[in-house]
Amino acid sequence: MKRLTFWIFLSALLLMTCGCRKTAPKVEETLPPLEDGQYRVYYLTQDGFHLDTEVWNAEADTPENLARELLRIMQNPSEHGHNCAFGSGVSLLNLRIKEGSLNVHFSREYNSLKDTREILARAAIVRTLTAIDGVDSVLFYVEESPFRDSNGHTPGALTAGDFELNFFENLATARLKLYFTDEAGSELSEEVREISYGYGTTLCETVLKQLIEGPSKEGHRAVLPKTTEILSANVNNGICYVLFSKNVISEIETLGVKPKTMVYSIVNSLTELSAINRVVIRFEGVEGEPFGEELPLLDPLERNLDMNKEEQNGD
Repeated sequence: MKRLTFWIFLSALLLMTCGCRKTAPKVEETLPPLEDGQYRVYYLTQDGFHLDTEVWNAEADTPENLARELLRIMQNPSEHGHNCAFGSGVSLLNLRIKEGSLNVHFSREYNSLKDTREILARAAIVRTLTAIDGVDSVLFYVEESPFRDSNGHTPGALTAGDFELNFFENLATARLKLYFTDEAGSELSEEVREISYGYGTTLCETVLKQLIEGPSKEGHRAVLPKTTEILSANVNNGICYVLFSKNVISEIETLGVKPKTMVYSIVNSLTELSAINRVVIRFEGVEGEPFGEELPLLDPLERNLDMNKEEQNGD
């Protein structure tokens, strides 16, 4: 399967729920060409914050039947980590094309999709179905009534350009629990932050960037040097795989931080995210165990609550 990671920014939610529609510029993306009968079908990724694609073959005798077939395909992803963007409980009741607009009628369960999840569902459906010849836009209905978002606004007919890459600029917010070290550099001290982040950055990357930025509370110390580069950070089956630049190994000594403290500040911070249970940490160009057998990193690491100063002391 050919794949393309597709980032949707949360300002789509703000833009569409406020009732203000921008005229979207033409979408220009560099994508592998498709053969006749092939379509890019959009799915929700495992973290619940992004869309990804699979390429499928689909054929039908009419554009309406092709739309039905693509919606069925959207409910049955083939790649691990992909989910139906609008959920298994939503049913297609009816659809028809009128003057280039595809009117799609979903069951009342569509109203159970809230906020960002609903915006991503809308984006996936529009991006998939507007690839059909003769379909320029998609108009959403719940049963026989035009769809209304949580603020009571009707978004109207949507085009692929309404969900263009990097077209929106606003940010999402998240409440993160981060672990830095204490003055001794051996135990972990907790900080809770409300942060903003764009959909071009995953939550796991956001956590790592916050750790690199350093603590904000007095008596807390950084666990990663400012020069740390995050070369990759991906989540699969509940495991977060992180690749750092090699300089981290040599520069933590200047911070006065023990390697075990650094490692578990990362592990304990990342496993605060609901999608992450374990963490694998690697360093660019480094084979084997960089800190020796006393701190093995080759296997996924679970959180170590004994390292958390507050929890250990009952604070």
